[in-house]
This record gives sequence, structure tokens and C-alpha cells, in this order.
Amino acid sequence: MIHVFAKLIPPRPDFHLTLSIEEAEIMSQHAIYWKEMQEKGYAPVYGPVMDEKGVYGMGVLEVETMEEAVKLTSDDPVAKCGLMKMELSPMRAFINVV
Repeated sequence: MIHVFAKLIPPRPDFHLTLSIEEAEIMSQHAIYWKEMQEKGYAPVYGPVMDEKGVYGMGVLEVETMEEAVKLTSDDPVAKCGLMKMELSPMRAFINVV
């Protein structure tokens, strides 16, 4: 098992405040997708990071290979339609879930 930090980069810094109707629908699909990935054990931690320079999404993925992380993030509705891009970085994670 490896851990991968996934950073979801929105198309603009104020994206979370200026969503179009179409973008809001895709974001709804995105939220459903990652909730399912969490329930399947792939994403114990995920959510928005409220950075003052611009909000972005993040997740810590638990996968067997980097290829699996690429597949999971490529299947995200926001990636499939090209709305956002994802950066993946292997990490050393110390997760203590109570």
C-alpha cells in the first residue's frame, strides 16, 4: 500500500465563488465520486483547502501503485471533462484513524 497526495487545481482562483450552472453540476458529480472512493477505502482524507491564494482540492489516496492513483483521478468527472487538472505526488503518510 502506498499513499499519494492528489492536488486538484481549479481553472481560476475564485472558482468556488463563481461556478456556472454546468460547473456546479460537474462538481456535484465530483463530490459523489470521491465519497464513493472514500467508502471503497481509496481516499481516507479529501476535501477543499481554503488557501488565501485560491482554493484547491486535495486528497490522500491509499492505493497499490501510482498507476492506480492515476486511474482513480482520471476517472474523476472534473478530470474526464477537462475542467480541472490533478497533480499526484507520492508521499510518506502516517495515518491514525480512530
